[in-house]
Amino acid sequence: MQFHVLKGVVGSRAETWFEPIGEPRLGDAPRCPECRGWVGGKEWLPPYVVNLRVFGEAAGDVAFDMASDSLLISGRFLRLWRDAGLRGLDDASEVKLAGLGASGRASPAGQYFHVRPGRTGARIDASASSLIHAGPESCRLCGGTGIDGILALRIDEASWSGEDIFIPWGVYACTVVTDRVVSLAAEHGLLNVTTVPIEGYRWGDVG
Repeated sequence: MQFHVLKGVVGSRAETWFEPIGEPRLGDAPRCPECRGWVGGKEWLPPYVVNLRVFGEAAGDVAFDMASDSLLISGRFLRLWRDAGLRGLDDASEVKLAGLGASGRASPAGQYFHVRPGRTGARIDASASSLIHAGPESCRLCGGTGIDGILALRIDEASWSGEDIFIPWGVYACTVVTDRVVSLAAEHGLLNVTTVPIEGYRWGDVG
């Protein structure tokens, strides 16, 4: 399977971000089941009330959050996803748009849904990946330390259980999608589904 990293891109044709309004309700942060260390921020709980910020020509079918791995997806994207039988977005919840900050060219936004890609069994292929760790690795599953940079990233396909969107063990806040998602977006003209093949993904302090 060909994997890609889903990421927000500044300056894209339908660049769209969101920000929670007020003091959001927060649950527990996820922990590594092996070392019990934190592997992400606290879970954002409903109700989901947001400002949508559109910097491109139209509101995207995906809106990114700069501060977390949460995403908003349009109702059209969710319907197409389900019709195609794709996996990994089971907990989609309706969002209330409190405001729309948009350029003059942006089209109105429709209904959005909050999703948070999860960690399943998929993990990075440590032998084929190259990460710059903030400290010594202490856990074979999550790595045990923060990551300052990604030079090369590969998925251990034997650990992948078929989800079309997920966060792999071994990295933080890196949302991975399959070729099926990229093809769905291209076929139906979904906006702001910005991806890079995982072989070309670089992040952080990589010189």
